[in-house]
Amino acid sequence: MSEDSSFELRPLIGNPEDLLEVQRLLESAPDYAEAIQGAPFDSHEATRTFEELPPGVARSAKTVIGIYSGNELAGVIDLIDGFPVPTTAMLGLLLIAGTHRRRGLGTRAARAVEDLVSSWGTCDRIRIGVVRTNEPALVFWKATGYSATGEQRPWEEGAVRSEVIVMEKLIG
Repeated sequence: MSEDSSFELRPLIGNPEDLLEVQRLLESAPDYAEAIQGAPFDSHEATRTFEELPPGVARSAKTVIGIYSGNELAGVIDLIDGFPVPTTAMLGLLLIAGTHRRRGLGTRAARAVEDLVSSWGTCDRIRIGVVRTNEPALVFWKATGYSATGEQRPWEEGAVRSEVIVMEKLIG
């Protein structure tokens, strides 16, 4: 496993260039799409990444962040401040492009998310939901210190019928 030499988080705003880059990244991970919905992402998945919010959450609470290796978008993060409670950050997505996997970038990005959320000074934990059919993600999040809360929710997306396993990690 060789590590990506440079690594930087940059906020994305959802302009046409961001949408194109994020859509390409999402399409570079067909295994992820297959695991969570049973088919490739459609051409609007990047737009949903920027626009979808849980009910009652203000747009200002959501941050989409690019994970850059050099000048190339190598991953994307979807993060919501104060959800489902004010002291929790919800990590909706941390996805590494297929060509950048197995180089330590996901682990480094997960640590950077912890540092970012900790710097806000309002959250003491990060919460994630992992679709059970996405076994590599379950293994990854357990290895980075997340624990299942015992909470599970039904998941139905495309051809996939499963459940979301809620996991959390205390930070700070």
